[in-house]
Amino acid sequence: PLQSEIAGMRNTKPPLLFWQAMAAGDWGQNWTLWALRLPSIVYTFFTTAILAFFTHRLSASLRTACLAAALYLLFFSTFRYGRVYLTSAPETFWLALPMWWLLWMQVSA
Repeated sequence: PLQSEIAGMRNTKPPLLFWQAMAAGDWGQNWTLWALRLPSIVYTFFTTAILAFFTHRLSASLRTACLAAALYLLFFSTFRYGRVYLTSAPETFWLALPMWWLLWMQVSA
């Protein structure tokens, strides 16, 4: 799985993706595509929900919040690997969480 068609590149998958797959696949006992892809889909929708929440809170418009969520899901990286979810969804979620916290502190002040 770490092989790439690009010359001189080997490790193309983030380590967190492997740990996520091991935990979601019941440590190798349940290797189904559904079990392996579900955490990335959940992380993607958690990130989308947080984005929609803050957009709605800042703009006070449900339409704008839905539009922001839809644009996030339609973003290029969502379909970058020919899949309908972010393959780096855990990294996106956890790295964005401090930024969401800072925004929460700013909005609630």
